[in-house]
Amino acid sequence: MERKKTLSALCQAAGIDGSWGEEVDVVGITADSRQVSNGTLFVALVGQRWDGHEFVSAALLAGASAVVVRRGVPLAAKLERARLIEVSDTRVALSRLAAAFYGPTPSAFGRRVMGITGTNGKTTTTFILESILRKSGHNPGVIGTVNYRVGETVFPAPLTTPDVLLLWRLLGHMGEAGADALLMEVSSHALDQHRVHGLPFRTVGWTNLTQDHLDYHQTMRAYGEAKAKLWREVVESEGIALLNADDPSCDEMAQGARCRVWRYSLDPSSRAEVIAREAHLHIRGISARLETPAGQIQIESPLMGRFNLSNLALSVGMAVAQGLSTSDIEEGIAAMRAVPGRLEAVDPTLPFQVLVDYAHTPDALQQVLSSLRPLCPQRLIVVFGCGGDRDRTKRPQMGQIAASLSDICIVTSDNPRTEDPQQIVADIVQGFAPLQIPKKSAAALAQVRRVRSENAASFVASTLVQKTDLSEAIASITEEEWASPPSSAALPPVPRAQGYLVELDRRKAIDRAVEMADADDILLIAGKGHEDYQIVGTTRYPFDDRKIAQQALAVRWPSKQNSTAFSPSAAAGEPQSAQPQKDGEKG
Repeated sequence: MERKKTLSALCQAAGIDGSWGEEVDVVGITADSRQVSNGTLFVALVGQRWDGHEFVSAALLAGASAVVVRRGVPLAAKLERARLIEVSDTRVALSRLAAAFYGPTPSAFGRRVMGITGTNGKTTTTFILESILRKSGHNPGVIGTVNYRVGETVFPAPLTTPDVLLLWRLLGHMGEAGADALLMEVSSHALDQHRVHGLPFRTVGWTNLTQDHLDYHQTMRAYGEAKAKLWREVVESEGIALLNADDPSCDEMAQGARCRVWRYSLDPSSRAEVIAREAHLHIRGISARLETPAGQIQIESPLMGRFNLSNLALSVGMAVAQGLSTSDIEEGIAAMRAVPGRLEAVDPTLPFQVLVDYAHTPDALQQVLSSLRPLCPQRLIVVFGCGGDRDRTKRPQMGQIAASLSDICIVTSDNPRTEDPQQIVADIVQGFAPLQIPKKSAAALAQVRRVRSENAASFVASTLVQKTDLSEAIASITEEEWASPPSSAALPPVPRAQGYLVELDRRKAIDRAVEMADADDILLIAGKGHEDYQIVGTTRYPFDDRKIAQQALAVRWPSKQNSTAFSPSAAAGEPQSAQPQKDGEKG
């Protein structure tokens, strides 16, 4: 649909004051000078790698009807007063202009506009809420890490939260496609860059705050402050924010909220509004009774792990805040199946489990491994790496966690980007040193047998959980405690990996892990989850952990080539396209 607004009407609707002489029409808005054509309003943004003010001349030559610049920035271009709009913050201005030009939010959404932020768990929470909303008769549009979707229409997701111009165009499409609710994963980058300001959020949720994206935010305090903008600045004052009472930073994060705050907790003694009781975690999933402001809700879910119980508690709290019925909540949770790339089973018919998970932060890896440890009859094998051009400090932490909670570690490449993969692995391996984990050949690792105890694994997991700094947590375990946990002198030695292997080629790393897996083992391939690419340099190559694992299994069991689980499409190969890196991409 062709859109056109006068510059004065557009600025007035966006709350931008000024006078620009002769009236001009605006037919589009962009922050990319290469996309400017006659009648486009160009907004100059300052990014991490570029400054849009350097491209003002190019935008004018391409036919921009006007330019929006930050007040006080010197410009090389000779600008007529009628075409210059000066503002204090061009990102805030872009958000308001986009909402005024492409908005408003579809009226069908009503009060059903929901946002989830946090380091881990956002994607799973949106999938749970999507299932609940569908069971209650709604047709939600979903914006998140895996994709953007409404009904049967699915779009690829370049960012967890799209840039503000794409976001508002996407909302319009969802409204036209019949969406009557909106679920959105809201990244810290999006909040810091004002991408979602102006959206009428009525219910928001926060999963947790653990280390990630410090390459962008620099400090954990700045990272947390960015997350908290969702309920301090963005949500409507009549709304409700669901915050994780089990996170050590909850009280601080709750300060300054402009709406009502409900807390949720897995601690039965908590005074939170949503509390999980009588929880049972097993290989088939989760069962629990939740106490909520709407009464008791009994849940049965195929999701695994304590961290997913927390995601379920958040989802239930948000659904209750939305006024959905307890029966629809229970049935929606029961109806939901696997979340792509979140503890996703590659083939459930195997004598051992092969699971793919997106865990790419210290906390996420610890949560997944500690959840799998008591469910693993034999060896727990983990294949993992860390992203390049991202926070280096989390690499040795992830190495320590993997070595503390698995039997065999295979260290490989994740998305190395422009960084040397050898350096990334060297950073990870530093985390093995305090635990004295030996480097071994694939043949030697294949002979490793499990020597752990569940009690000892629980000791390490609980020690980690009690610390907010995971590196400090493992370092705080003394040699005496490693040898004999303090809870009981009769316990076997505290677990640590029997050895590790470095294989920079991720396909070969997965092949070797599949080759050495045996009956009742669990093989976790961590870090990339749903991603169907690997970034080497600045190029995205087709690469899907799930398909690579399926191919490796087909080599070990040729009969698997004809099974429904095996689909050897372009899992790895030639690059599809070269794409520049974008702020906010997974580390």
